[in-house]
Amino acid sequence: MSLESAKKYGFIASIINVITPVMAILFVVGLTYQILVYPVGEFSSFWSGFSTGVSIAMGAVGVIALILFLLAMHRLSNYYKEPSIFKNVLYSFLITIVGSIIIIIITLGSITTLTNNILLAPNSTDPLAMALQLMISIAAIIGAALIIGIIEAVLYWRAFTKLGEKSGVETFKTAGLLYLIGGVLQIVGVGAILVWIAWIFAARGYKQLQPQPVSSTSNYSPTTTSSNSGKIYCSYCGIENDTNGIYCKHCGKPLYTNQSSV
Repeated sequence: MSLESAKKYGFIASIINVITPVMAILFVVGLTYQILVYPVGEFSSFWSGFSTGVSIAMGAVGVIALILFLLAMHRLSNYYKEPSIFKNVLYSFLITIVGSIIIIIITLGSITTLTNNILLAPNSTDPLAMALQLMISIAAIIGAALIIGIIEAVLYWRAFTKLGEKSGVETFKTAGLLYLIGGVLQIVGVGAILVWIAWIFAARGYKQLQPQPVSSTSNYSPTTTSSNSGKIYCSYCGIENDTNGIYCKHCGKPLYTNQSSV
């Protein structure tokens, strides 16, 4: 059933986005403690390999959360017949990928340029010019990351706000607003905390989603069928189905539960 699966996927994705940053902070604190307590020579290769493994695992979990979130928003977009719910999230995903590629190119280009200057002309290289070039490169990388973050925040805000309007769950609007403010304030350091709180509200919103009630003013009867057309309307979502069907093609619920065929 599209709504139930969407609720489950969205809730799991939100919980992952809440837990992962906490685990990352605990891991960094623990690793820092190990480095400070034990001398460099005694910092075994085990911890080095463990750190790499944890980083890869957390990256994989983050990818899984993103996939589940995309699936949830896609199914909710179909359920509420509002394409913008999913489109805004999809646009954010694509912009993030393109932006990340741009940042990688800028970083590699800066490193290559500095390395060539040092290797090809080590004596004629001006330290002040190199420092200025390095600062410009870092500023460009940070600026690109901030722009991408703000664009992503705006798109997520639009997606959550539209989902809140269509579902009637105000918690999604709060999540979207917190995400937007967090994206704008990421430069001062508190933005990440607001985004983290936004995912808590999003998880709560997914749990509050309920099936849409059948409107009494609709131009169909949820308890009857048309013998001429061979069609039956689902009593849960109102979508037209063939009479030889057992489950609704849209929401997946039984067609003949508490309804009769004429």
